[in-house]
Amino acid sequence: MASTSVVRMIFSRRLTPFYIAAIYLLLGGLWIFFSDKLLACLVKNSEILGQLQPYKNGFYLILTAGLLYALSNRLLAFQLSESASPASEGKFRQLTENIREVFWLLSLNPTEVIYVSPTYESVWGRTCESLYKQPMSWLEAVHPDDREQVLAAVERRYRSQGDSDQEYRIVQPDGSIRWIRDRAFPVCEQAGQVNRIAGVAEDITNRKHLEAGLRKLNEELDNRVQKQTTELQQATEQLGVEISERQRAEKERDQFFMLSLDMSCIAGFDGYFKQLNPTWEKKLGFTQEELLALPYLELIHPEDHTATVSVVQQLNTGSDIVSFENRYRCKDGSYKWLSWNCTTILNQQSIYAVAQDITERKQAEASLKESNQQIVNILESITDAFLTVDHQWRYTYLNQQAEKLLQKTREELLGRRIWDVFPEAVGTIFFEKYHEAVAKQVSIEFEGFYSPWNCWYEIHAYPSKDGLAIYFTDITQRKQTQAELLKALEKERELNELKSSIVTVVSHEYRTPLTTILSSAELLEHYGNKWTEEKQLLHLRRIQSTVHHLTQLVSDVLFLDKTEAGKLEFNPTLLEVVTFCGELVEEIQLTVGNKHKLVFVSQGECRLAYLDEKLLRQILTNLLSNAIKYSPESGTVDFALLCEPDKVLFRIQDEGIGIPKDDQQRLFESFQRASNVGTIPGTGLGLAIVKKCVGLHNGQITVESEVGVGTTFVVTLPLNIQKAG
Repeated sequence: MASTSVVRMIFSRRLTPFYIAAIYLLLGGLWIFFSDKLLACLVKNSEILGQLQPYKNGFYLILTAGLLYALSNRLLAFQLSESASPASEGKFRQLTENIREVFWLLSLNPTEVIYVSPTYESVWGRTCESLYKQPMSWLEAVHPDDREQVLAAVERRYRSQGDSDQEYRIVQPDGSIRWIRDRAFPVCEQAGQVNRIAGVAEDITNRKHLEAGLRKLNEELDNRVQKQTTELQQATEQLGVEISERQRAEKERDQFFMLSLDMSCIAGFDGYFKQLNPTWEKKLGFTQEELLALPYLELIHPEDHTATVSVVQQLNTGSDIVSFENRYRCKDGSYKWLSWNCTTILNQQSIYAVAQDITERKQAEASLKESNQQIVNILESITDAFLTVDHQWRYTYLNQQAEKLLQKTREELLGRRIWDVFPEAVGTIFFEKYHEAVAKQVSIEFEGFYSPWNCWYEIHAYPSKDGLAIYFTDITQRKQTQAELLKALEKERELNELKSSIVTVVSHEYRTPLTTILSSAELLEHYGNKWTEEKQLLHLRRIQSTVHHLTQLVSDVLFLDKTEAGKLEFNPTLLEVVTFCGELVEEIQLTVGNKHKLVFVSQGECRLAYLDEKLLRQILTNLLSNAIKYSPESGTVDFALLCEPDKVLFRIQDEGIGIPKDDQQRLFESFQRASNVGTIPGTGLGLAIVKKCVGLHNGQITVESEVGVGTTFVVTLPLNIQKAG
């Protein structure tokens, strides 16, 4: 029980090289003291006792070598635990990509794998992706005989949140069995609270085979010592055989050093190597004799010389060195990167060190760095804006174009949530599409309008395991161009429809008047000399009236064409409105004679107005003509001029047929006539012309009508006297 407590105490302590050396010295002293007394009690013959001394020492070396191996592994586990802290997580991740062990990182939820190194695939024979999708799938590979103890260990690990160290077997897909040593340790945040569990799973199959061989060797050695002790007591002639066994044990001990795949060495503070294993020759190309003859500082890369001297000085004070990196010169002149773990035995003035060749890892890091820089250079040079966000919607990268379009610098954005920086975007198409891309893990392309900036953007969003990558371009100018193009196309369509309608109306409206003119002319030609002068004048007036109608039709068509083509000019001048309206009423009254009565009244003071006389004539002439045309004979048309401080109103009211409600909505469109006009002639152009002329004055026109009662039009135009000044 006491020995068990001592072993537990040794392996539960935080190990350092100094502590390991102390254990080594303690065990050595106890062995020397007690083993001599034990042999003295068992063997009385002093000559035989002297011959047994080498075997006793050999057994001690084998025993302590196994202990040192276990303590070193314990130290390695502690170092990996330290390396896995959140403060060095980024650098440690780079290391895990290149070590032979499987490094893993879990949250406090055992069903969530944060990270597993690529070595998992070669050791377990399963993909890392399968583990991310099914975090407990690694247990499927555990040997059935070991699965219960592994599950119990996992449960203890999460319950205690302490270190754990277990060994078990896994079965690879090809049926081969591998031994795994799985060490786990908690990772704490700065406040000391455990927030993750990290671990290293090491393939120890080869070590298990070596341990089995070592156990077998120890058993054989124990049996041999016991047997040979008995035989030595009986016969000294077996001495030669025992000596050869001692030599064999020493040879096997040396094989541990010589067969190591790492670069193991013993060096002195005098600047020279004392012993090297063959791996040095394989890695550097020098023979052992050449390396032993060279001062080891001469092999150091010039840029690493100062740092290496500093490390040697630290070792000379008794400090241990872990994961120190420098470059060693090869015989062909090239350099290899080495990672060192070193300790010292000061009373021997010796440095014990193990170096690993990390050249490929360094080259991979340099290549990755160069590749990343190339990607950054490309992203900085493209004309599209590009940015990335993580799963918490925090900005992780943005290029120069993104800074420009977002109107913020990288310093203002990196590390902040996109929705905190741009809260107006929450609930918009940007918010919805980005979340859709992440939720469905699909690429999404869309166009969106961001109202705070009055801009259109074309977006391409690509989800990834790290978050979301977004390319976007300002397409506001393109959208405006498209809108203008659509507007022009619509205008062209309207013009084409107008031209088609003009052709139809003109062909229809011209046919009847021309027939009238032709008929009257033929009658005058054949019967004019037989008719009275009064009858001849009647037909001449009919021809004149028809010609006037055709002339007005042509004028209306040409005027409307100018309006639709945007060629109608607006030339306002100071106009005496009351006088103008009075003279216009007199002209129209002379034309219609006694068939209709025009009543003109003026209210208010607006003698002068800044209006276009030509356009105003078009407005009033068309409205008054329509009022007369659609009113019964002897009917009255009221024309009122109403003056206000900043505007003038023209109200024309008739007692005609009225306009149905359904027709009033499209009343001011070209070639539109009310459905109740019957045979009353007309082109449907008059009110369209009125609407255009009112619009050029920035005025308004309204209509109120009731079928069978009459219609009232009110035109409101600004006076604009200040503009005239």
